[in-house]
Amino acid sequence: MKLEFSWVFVSNLIKAFYQWSFVILLTKFFSAQEVGLYTLTLAILSPIFMLTNMQTRSVLVVDMDDNEGVFLNYLHMRLITVFLSIIGVFIFFFNKEFVGLLMGVALLKGVEAIMDIFYGFFQRNNQMKTMSKSIIIKSVLSLVALLICLSLFKSLLLALGVIIALNIAVFFVYDYKYIREKVKLHIRHLKIDKIKNIFLNSIFLGISVFIMSLITNYPRLKINEILGTKMLGVFGVYAFFMTGLSQVISPVEIILRPKFRDAFRERSLKLYKTYILKAFLFILIIGLFTCFLFYFFGDFLISVLYSKEYSKYLSVIFYLVVAQVFMSFSGLCNIMLQSMQKFKFQALVSSFMLLLVFLSSDFLILKYNLIGAGYLILLYSVINFLLYLSIFLVNVSSIKK
Repeated sequence: MKLEFSWVFVSNLIKAFYQWSFVILLTKFFSAQEVGLYTLTLAILSPIFMLTNMQTRSVLVVDMDDNEGVFLNYLHMRLITVFLSIIGVFIFFFNKEFVGLLMGVALLKGVEAIMDIFYGFFQRNNQMKTMSKSIIIKSVLSLVALLICLSLFKSLLLALGVIIALNIAVFFVYDYKYIREKVKLHIRHLKIDKIKNIFLNSIFLGISVFIMSLITNYPRLKINEILGTKMLGVFGVYAFFMTGLSQVISPVEIILRPKFRDAFRERSLKLYKTYILKAFLFILIIGLFTCFLFYFFGDFLISVLYSKEYSKYLSVIFYLVVAQVFMSFSGLCNIMLQSMQKFKFQALVSSFMLLLVFLSSDFLILKYNLIGAGYLILLYSVINFLLYLSIFLVNVSSIKK
């Protein structure tokens, strides 16, 4: 388990560095207004792909069906939903102002969604090393491509196109070779009833993460509406620290999904307690270290990495870091519930949280400016964690023999 965690941790650390560098390079080559436009594009697209991805990767990992061809059904499900997502974006969100950026990011997200289901295959088979190597290769190549395209051509669209091509190339050269060795992707393994069952198990998770993505991105849309695209660009830079922190923490979730599945099979509450205590402690240490870093060096780091205009609302980062810690706690509770085959309640929790965000966004952002958005996300994350923890404690009896 330690070796698996090391590989996943390193790969996610490199991926987080790539994503962080992506934002840094945007701020170096483009204005805060243009960074805000990119942030707005993500705010539009993220909920759509969250809905259509339906967390089928998570369902695949905890699926008790051990038939050889089960993966093919998940793959076809993901291919269908990605196709519908891209078509839907083009039809319903066409905007002449940034249609190129919108479609470029949509295509990249579509490719990443397909790669994600293959990572679910690796995760299901405890092949963390193979998955991690793939992530490392793609992250390094993507960062090099981004740097070259922005330095020589100052073209984000060209960079997105090259990154898409590199992801596909690495898949065929590295990922697919391993998958073919482990499973036969034959059409006879395709079962309509199985795909229907996957959809029914996943749709509530899809609605849940869609709503959660709306919760995350709705404040960004309100910032754009109330404070303007430039301020959205500033907030977008801060928000990417949450993304980076999430990438550092996510190896815990990746490793624990199959572990919790096996613990539930054995009906071992002791294993659940062991895993969850270690995970909570790890997340807490990472969160405290990040807060310490920005408390003492935040102004210097922001000024050097970005520019002075991004350091005015530095306190927002603290609220977002603490919020991410509570979101990660919620994620662990959710993973435990999924391992117990509890899929339907998430949509109800998310709907309640969305209502809370809708009701409080205007007031907090209008009254407290950008800091109000930090208050909002922190409030949501704490209440969301308490709800998930309560639901887990109610259902914990189903683990016991």
